[in-house]
Amino acid sequence: MARTTNVLWLIVLLVNSCGKPTPPAATGGSKPTPDKPATGLPKSSGGESAQPAAASIAPLAFENGLTGKDREAFYHLAEGSEVFPLDWLKVLKNVHTGTFFLDSVDRFGLLPDPENSDGLPVGLTAAPTRDLRFVGNMVGVNCAACHVGQITYNGRAMRIDGATNMFDARAFFTELTDSTIATLADPVQFVAFMSRLHENREKQEGASSSRVKKEVRSLIQHLATEESEVSGPLFVKIKEMMSHDQQKDPLSLEDGIRDSKTTAEEWRNRLLEDLPIKKDESFLEQKAKDLIAKIVKASDAGDSPFDSLSELYINFRLLRAREEFLKRLKKLGDQMIVEGGPGRVDAFGTARYWLFDPDYKPVTPVSYPHIWGFEQVDWLHYDANTTSVIERNVGQALGLGAVYDSKTLSSTILPQNLNDLEHLAAKITPPIWPDELLGKVDREKFARGQKLFDQCCLKCHPRVPSHQQAPDLLFDLTGDDAARAVGTDAWRALSFAENLPESDQPFSGQPYYKALGDALKGITDKAYEDSGISPSDRQKFEGNRVPRFRATKQYAGRPLVAIWASAPFLHNGSVPTIYDLLQPAEKRPKEFPVGQRDYDPVKLGYKTDVSDNSKFTYKTSQDGNRNVGHEGPGYGTGLSESEKWDLIEYLKGPIKD
Repeated sequence: MARTTNVLWLIVLLVNSCGKPTPPAATGGSKPTPDKPATGLPKSSGGESAQPAAASIAPLAFENGLTGKDREAFYHLAEGSEVFPLDWLKVLKNVHTGTFFLDSVDRFGLLPDPENSDGLPVGLTAAPTRDLRFVGNMVGVNCAACHVGQITYNGRAMRIDGATNMFDARAFFTELTDSTIATLADPVQFVAFMSRLHENREKQEGASSSRVKKEVRSLIQHLATEESEVSGPLFVKIKEMMSHDQQKDPLSLEDGIRDSKTTAEEWRNRLLEDLPIKKDESFLEQKAKDLIAKIVKASDAGDSPFDSLSELYINFRLLRAREEFLKRLKKLGDQMIVEGGPGRVDAFGTARYWLFDPDYKPVTPVSYPHIWGFEQVDWLHYDANTTSVIERNVGQALGLGAVYDSKTLSSTILPQNLNDLEHLAAKITPPIWPDELLGKVDREKFARGQKLFDQCCLKCHPRVPSHQQAPDLLFDLTGDDAARAVGTDAWRALSFAENLPESDQPFSGQPYYKALGDALKGITDKAYEDSGISPSDRQKFEGNRVPRFRATKQYAGRPLVAIWASAPFLHNGSVPTIYDLLQPAEKRPKEFPVGQRDYDPVKLGYKTDVSDNSKFTYKTSQDGNRNVGHEGPGYGTGLSESEKWDLIEYLKGPIKD
C-alpha cells in the first residue's frame, strides 16, 4: 500500500511539472503599452478569482523622464530575485486573509499595475528560473517595490516613480511563508491548491491539452472532492517523502543541470516498479497506475506529454528549497531587534545575516530614499559607504530573494538587468509639485523661504546642477562643533563599522564593511562570468568608478530636490513631516502611524491623525528609531513660526514655471 499511495503523489507532481516554461518579454511578461504614465489605485477584491482585481481609479499622471516602455521595465524587469513560482502564486491563498495572495498585496504596501499581463503589482517580476529550470517563471522582487511611491489627498492619488514607497518586505515574506506552510500542512488545502493550479493550466492550454494530461487532471479534481479517507493517507505519504528529501541540500545551479541529465532513468524505473496492480487495491489506485503506464508507454514511443520524468524530482526539491528559503526570511524578520515596518529596511543587517552570520539580529532599519539625482553622488547610502553601483544592487537582490551558492558563488543574479534598471532610475526626474492635487505654491513665501534655506540648510544640502557631481559631505554624530555634528540616531552609521564575530567561517573577525565588499565582489564577478559580461562592459556597469567600501561613522549631506515627496524624514524615518523636523526633538511626535498614504500638503509629510488605515506604529523610544538631532540654530529649529512656514513653502520645489 505504501508504494501505491506514493503513486498518487507522483501523479500530483507530474501534472504540476509538465510543459516547458514560456520565456516572458524582457520586462517581465507585461504587454507593450503606449508611452504613458502608469495608472491604478490599490483595491482588494476579496473574491475567489485567481487574479487581482483591476484598479478603478487612476492616479494623477505627470512627466518624469520615463517613457511608457521605460516604466514597464522599471516596474517589472527581473534582477535575479526568485521567490516563488508564478503559477503557484496565482492560486495560493493567503492564510491571514482567506483571499488569493495576489488579491491582497496592497496590505504589504505594493501598488497595483493593471497593465501587467501576469497580474503582478509594481515591483514584482516574473522570469524563467536560472537554476531549477523546470517550473516556468519565478516571481521575484525588484527595486520598484521600494522606489515607486504614491500619495493621496482628498480622495485623489499621485503615483511618483523614484519616491519612497510603503512596501513592508517583512510582512510580505512572512505571510507568503505562513501561507505556503499552511498549504503544505493540511491535506484539504494542499489538494485544493493543486486543483486550482491544474484548473488554471487547463484553461491556458485549452484544446491543445493532451488526453493523458486531461485524465491526470481529472484524477486531481477527484481527489479534491474526496473525503478524508482518500486525502488523509495520501497526505501521510507526502509528509514521509518530504521528510526523507530534507536530507538533501537545496538544489544549486550546478545540481539542477546535473540532475536534469541523470535522474530521468532513476525515476522511470521507480514508476515502473509501482505498476503491478493488486486485486485488493481501490479503483482510484488502479486508475492512478493505469495513467502511469500510459505516461511510460507514451515516453517509449517518443510522444510523452511530459518533457522529462526528471522534472518530477527537480520540482519537488524546488518546492522544499523555496519553503526553507521563505522560513529563513521569516526567521530574519522574527529576530529583528528593531522592526522596520512599511517603508523601511535594514539592508546591511540583512546582508550580514545572509552572507556571514545567521544568528545576527538586525537593529538599524532605514527609510527607502528617493532615487532621483543619485547618479550625481559618488559615495552611496546614508553614511556614504560604497562607490559600487552594481555590488550595491547585487546585495539588494540577494536580500530580496536571489538564489546564492556559498561554495561556488553561483547565483541567479542578472547583471545586465541590474545595469538596465540603474540606467532607468537615472532617467527619473524629480516630481514637480502638483498644483492640481495639493494646491498652488505661494510665490512670495517661496521667495522668502529660499533665503532662509540659504541661511540654514545650504551648508549641508547644496544645490547641484544636474550635470555636476555633488560634493562628498560628511557630518559627525556628535561633537563640539554644532555645525558639523548632526546628532541623529547613531546606530545605522556605527553598525556598519562593527567587526564580524570570531568563528570558523570565512571573513571571521574582519570589519563587516571589508567582508561585505569582498563577498559581493566575488558573487558579482561570478555573475558576470556566468552571464558572459565582458571586462569592458563590467567597467561601464560601474560607471567607470572603482568599487570601494568604507565605514565612515558619519552621515552624508545630500541635495534636497523634491524632498516633499520623500516622507518620513531623517535616515531612519523617525519624523513624519518637514514641519515636525523644524521643531526641537522634544516636540516631535513620539509615536505615529506609518503605512497609509494620506498626504499633508501643509506640513509636508504623511498625516498622523489617522487610525483606520495605518498598518504600523512607529515608536521613537527605541534605539535605532530615535528622532533626536538635526536641531539647533543651524538646522532651522530656531526660526520663528512664520519663517518655518516660509521655508516649508520653498521645500515644495521644484514648482511649475
